[in-house]
Amino acid sequence: MKSKIILICALFLSIGLSAQDNLMVAIGPMPGHYTDTTETHWFLLLDNSIKKNNLKHNFAQSLEDFNKRKDITDIQFEIEPLIDDYMVTKVYLKKTPSVAKKDTITFLTGSCAFQYPFPLNAGGKRKRLNRIFTTMSKENADFMVWTGDNVYYLAGQWNSYREMVKENLRTRLRTPYKTFLESCPQYATWDDHDYGPNDSDGRFKMKDTALTVFKKFWVNPYHGTNESNGVFTHFSQGDCDFFILDSRFNCDKKGGYNKLLGDIQMAWLKEKLAASKANFKFIFSGTQFLPVEQTGETWGKYFDESGDFMNFIEKEKIPGIILVSGDRHYSELNKKERQGTYPLYEFTCSPLTSFMDPSYPKNNPLRVEKTAIRDQNYGRIKIFNEGKERICRIEEFDTKGKFIWKYEIKLSELK
Repeated sequence: MKSKIILICALFLSIGLSAQDNLMVAIGPMPGHYTDTTETHWFLLLDNSIKKNNLKHNFAQSLEDFNKRKDITDIQFEIEPLIDDYMVTKVYLKKTPSVAKKDTITFLTGSCAFQYPFPLNAGGKRKRLNRIFTTMSKENADFMVWTGDNVYYLAGQWNSYREMVKENLRTRLRTPYKTFLESCPQYATWDDHDYGPNDSDGRFKMKDTALTVFKKFWVNPYHGTNESNGVFTHFSQGDCDFFILDSRFNCDKKGGYNKLLGDIQMAWLKEKLAASKANFKFIFSGTQFLPVEQTGETWGKYFDESGDFMNFIEKEKIPGIILVSGDRHYSELNKKERQGTYPLYEFTCSPLTSFMDPSYPKNNPLRVEKTAIRDQNYGRIKIFNEGKERICRIEEFDTKGKFIWKYEIKLSELK
């Protein structure tokens, strides 16, 4: 099989890119979805004739680096144009599974990564805010799950494929952001600002274009289903299943709060949850789930759909659910007691770099005491211990990596 890898690399060098051999690597590899036997990596490529960002190696060298790994049995890749001299490629690796069993799972989460288009204190504050990505890149995390507003489209950029791509490029080429993307596997959903205009829903006329751009920049396991477009997806790691929702593409707010997910995505979520045997089931959304009292968007305001979901997980006795969201420009842990069954926890983590929400609700009856954060921050979730003693530990950190608070949820509490 090793000879096949070498042949693929040789074909790449001789005919794979014809006149565009030795494309420079502007970003990458950014690890994406992975399993015990596969890996996906994303690269941003630039024509070698254009020197930018002190680029130090080309794509052929990156393939050769994969080729040197003893566990890799096959390499495939696909390259597609982006804009101008930029291209993206996704590299698909097959590998021999590790014999070591991983009992501890650690992942990061966060949302709202606004890249200020204007100087703040002569750039000093902007630099301080972006150092959160340098801090996060030093975490020994298995992966990151972004819960939306990963970039911000401004001033009508959402009306043009080219402008959407340019904003993604501008964000990703910033050194701290770039460094973090390359530090661990990345998964993502979107929210309104990396989808379209503020609070936009499924009626946004450029939503198919927005989806095309999202799919070019992220390497989730899949995006939506044959029956319904969107960015919703799921994957598994260890004894955990992860369900990433799309609260924009099929959202219907015409005349009120009708449906956030839509019928097909809701059916997909129910099917996946019912089939899951995982101890912990993490459900991610760009829109907050549980609170309904404050201003702004929450799934709880879509009473029919959210009520249907609550009835389903109670009737089917789905254990182990923990909710994770972003969007709010403040962080908190919510706990909703449910009669006759376990409480639902929701960890809302926001913002990474964005400004604070001035309408922050001081009196949220679901909020766990002393978990409210009104500053830039990121979250770390760790699953550890064995059997019935398995624990989900949720932690918050500031931009420098200083510990803020932690909360532990025992697996036995989620039955």
